Amino acid sequence: MELGSKFLLYCLNEISNDPSLLLQVDKLRVAFAHQRIEALKDKNDGKLPLQTCLPDQKDNEDMIENTFKHNSQSVAPEIAYMRPLGLLGPLLGTDKVLNCMPNLKVLIIGPRTEYELLWYVSRGFKLENITALDLFTYSPYIQIGDMHAMAFADQTFDIVVFSWVLGYSKNQKKAVEEAVRVLKPNGFIGIGEQWDPTPVEQTATMMEKTKGYRLEGTVTNSVSDLLGLFEGHNYKIVFQTEPMHEDKIRVGLISLIVTLPA
Repeated sequence: MELGSKFLLYCLNEISNDPSLLLQVDKLRVAFAHQRIEALKDKNDGKLPLQTCLPDQKDNEDMIENTFKHNSQSVAPEIAYMRPLGLLGPLLGTDKVLNCMPNLKVLIIGPRTEYELLWYVSRGFKLENITALDLFTYSPYIQIGDMHAMAFADQTFDIVVFSWVLGYSKNQKKAVEEAVRVLKPNGFIGIGEQWDPTPVEQTATMMEKTKGYRLEGTVTNSVSDLLGLFEGHNYKIVFQTEPMHEDKIRVGLISLIVTLPA
């Protein structure tokens, strides 16, 4: 199928009227997030200026060892790439999100870079309604804070997303309780985690050899593990997925979205 000159001219006209349309293109969204990081490095002698909520950059008792070191040394937008779609896609398929998107307040926990925020903006969420929280930040759009003790008022957000971050927690139930606290009635909590057939001890040993430190994350084996974190709460499952038995030979996604009725 050939893209004619008339269509290309139409595209150029639309983009000139609304440049943010470029963020809907996956590769361009990554490039933009990358460019913002590089611009900051250029202003700071090639280093990315990071602020953190951790005194002396030391992990606290709720985090697995080397959480801060690992994440702060791996600040590259392409790491996430299509992964945010594992939760964003199902959210976009819900009636509440489709019809109320411009007014919904979203909390993204653990985005690491601005890239995931750009995903949500590109699909119609308003930037001013998106809050991002991480242990460190280089961006005015990402606040520093701990998911186990968030500095937000009760019932603040319509959507809370754990962005492949619960694996860094030694107290996942505590983090989920915080998400429930800051969620509005009938809001959504989304959790994305990774299935990895390689035993965590083996991965940690390989990392120690290549990077000089171990990272032994909390393992999620199934959606059932995530549902257990909501024990004691009245919830309804909106979406759930995990690799099928025959697909567990590779790395895959374990995703869950629940709503908590009033």
